[in-house]
Amino acid sequence: PSPPSDGVFNNEHVYYREFIDYSSVHCVGENHGRLMKQRDDSWQYRSCKFHHLCFDVAKKEYVLFQSPEEQALQTKLEQPDQGNITSSSSMMKGTDVSLGGINAKWGSGKERLKWFPRIIPSSSEEYRDRGYYALSDDVVLIPYHQLNGMNPGHLVWDDFLPIFNLLRMFYPAMKQRPLLIRTVLDPPLWATCDTMEWRKEACAKVVPKFLPLMGISGETYLTTDESFVNITNGVQKSDLVCAKNGAAGMGALTDHGPTKLHGWEREDYDEIFNHGRGPFLLEFRNYMMQNIGISLDLPFAEKGSPLKITFATNSSRFRVTDFQPHIDALNRSVPNDEIRIQQQKMSDLSLKDQVSIAANSAIYITAAGGGAVTAMFLPEDSSLIVFYSVDGGRSQNKRTGLPALLDFDLLNNLSHIRVHWIPMPTEYDEGTGEMIFSRKSLETFVELVKHELHLTRRSRLPYI
Repeated sequence: PSPPSDGVFNNEHVYYREFIDYSSVHCVGENHGRLMKQRDDSWQYRSCKFHHLCFDVAKKEYVLFQSPEEQALQTKLEQPDQGNITSSSSMMKGTDVSLGGINAKWGSGKERLKWFPRIIPSSSEEYRDRGYYALSDDVVLIPYHQLNGMNPGHLVWDDFLPIFNLLRMFYPAMKQRPLLIRTVLDPPLWATCDTMEWRKEACAKVVPKFLPLMGISGETYLTTDESFVNITNGVQKSDLVCAKNGAAGMGALTDHGPTKLHGWEREDYDEIFNHGRGPFLLEFRNYMMQNIGISLDLPFAEKGSPLKITFATNSSRFRVTDFQPHIDALNRSVPNDEIRIQQQKMSDLSLKDQVSIAANSAIYITAAGGGAVTAMFLPEDSSLIVFYSVDGGRSQNKRTGLPALLDFDLLNNLSHIRVHWIPMPTEYDEGTGEMIFSRKSLETFVELVKHELHLTRRSRLPYI
């Protein structure tokens, strides 16, 4: 059993310790930009694991306490005429990381995400007779900046995915849990939660709803300025809260990395970022499902039982459709005892209901965009059909007339499911405002569904 705590930091228990421990760091992702390209962009790719990462509640800053050995090494590394020496465990200048995922549209503004804790040398007076409040050993302190919390797709793939990546990379046993402290920049970066009041309100609605996917309580999810210590055992003896485990550096760990967007621009299709990450993405899916208590057992295993086809209606603010023509076409072409069709507006449902519906669907149909994130929870050997805009492409926020297969890079590399893309029509009914789907496109859709139903049923049969 844990000893009685001395209080809480951001509603996590803390325990007072008399003497400061030494800090250490281990970084990965170095691309040797300064040496090979004469520009230092390594911070966008680097991720670091910290031992004894501390947060000063009074100064609202992170600090590391440098050991005498580390200080001696840094002195030697800084001597001239040695060539370019790179150490993955040195705190010397130039080991910055990105506090969050990077939106390529930020341009030079992304430089404001460059971050590293302040280093306090062992010879400093700040070391003298200084205690701290320690977080539990199973907590990983993660300083981070949120890319766009009002959009579930951005939240899951640009925030949660890189946070999971940090945990999986540095703590592979996955016995630790994240404690996030959100950095709010002033002024905020474009399209982030803090730019406008309506964005703040939208983020305040979406973020708490999805936090349980990461096993995080809204009570512990605070910003740098909101972070607090509340001591219940005596008087407060220190402004420092320290974690045995810390991690940061999310720039290259999102679903698109530091240089791509999600499929709006032609250049997004020049390279693939997620090829080969299928097993990791499946592990991420399972991690989130376990955090909200949903079984990983495969559905539709019973022979002869109807397979569920889910239509996610109105899943995108700009790509609105209820898929009624497709539902009518399926009802005319597929026997009722073979399928069970359900229409759902996912944003109206609880998080657990959304995930459960997807996890029990054999086929999931949605429009491209942030709302398609729920398809991440489809089971193995299921199918995803994504309707995309044929002329929704943009560059520098101007329409290009090119297709926009949003999030194609991640969705196409979910190797546990089969993914299909269908173009949306460009004609609309003047009365209802609904898209007009041609007879030919509906017939093709029906044949695709029949094909996928056959594959799903076959995957459940023994081979020998």
